[in-house]
Amino acid sequence: MLTVRDILNTALSLLFETEGTAPDYVSQAPTVLSTMIPELFGINNELRASKGLPPLEEWPLFKNLDDDIVLEPELCRAALPYGLATNLLLGDEEEARALNYNAKYADAVNLCMRLAPEPVIDVYPSAEEGNQA
Repeated sequence: MLTVRDILNTALSLLFETEGTAPDYVSQAPTVLSTMIPELFGINNELRASKGLPPLEEWPLFKNLDDDIVLEPELCRAALPYGLATNLLLGDEEEARALNYNAKYADAVNLCMRLAPEPVIDVYPSAEEGNQA
């Protein structure tokens, strides 16, 4: 299972930073990730349902770098690092760079949404049903 630190280090790599060069980002990561959960919660539960897993009942709250991220791996690997990078850059008032990472975050979230299958309802009558009418 991935931790807040794992997501942070991926985001820092995207920003060409490390825990040692960006102490403010390190201290803010748990809180920032916690604020991202509401917008991903529904998608996460759809991914869980597609795997036959029960939905999460509560939004996880992260307090430490070693807290486990209980979201599905697809969101953790594809979306969370870009979302965290976006929010950290916005906190530093680096809007131009943040826009780039936000676009990548949105693309990753959309990709994860496509991974959750939805049932298809056949609206056309079958040949047998058509003959009965």
